[in-house]
Amino acid sequence: MDTKYTSVLDQIQTLDQRESFINAIDQILDARFLTKANIDEVVEKKTTLFNAKILLGLLTKYKEIYKDSEKFDHFIKDIRSYINELPVIRLQVPIEYQTRDVSELYAWFNTNVKKKVILDIHQNNRLLGGCIVEINGVHKDYSLRSSITHYLSPQK
Repeated sequence: MDTKYTSVLDQIQTLDQRESFINAIDQILDARFLTKANIDEVVEKKTTLFNAKILLGLLTKYKEIYKDSEKFDHFIKDIRSYINELPVIRLQVPIEYQTRDVSELYAWFNTNVKKKVILDIHQNNRLLGGCIVEINGVHKDYSLRSSITHYLSPQK
């Protein structure tokens, strides 16, 4: 997918948001197939406010797609594929992240990694500080516990 969509799709930052968005796309495609209703009606009736805002934002930005139901279906499937293929970064952190914290962390990844990612953040009460990161099945433990254990272990 062309990166022209990413400015609107940047609102999808977490794995839960991605799954909800993909579910909304599937519901929209099913409803369009069954009812042939107006696109904006289907979007508003079949999705959450969060997902409707993203989809209607895309449709507003790309009006030529909005008018043609065949182009719309292709467009929606293209977005679904793009979102589904984004790499997921799983983080275990010692505290519960609020929405603002997740947005800040997401912005940090965009700035420093320079690639769109999806965050999957879980609270791990066993961590004192730092985090455990998993990318493509590779785990890296940057927790305080790991650092202290490493520091206190006898040198080989």
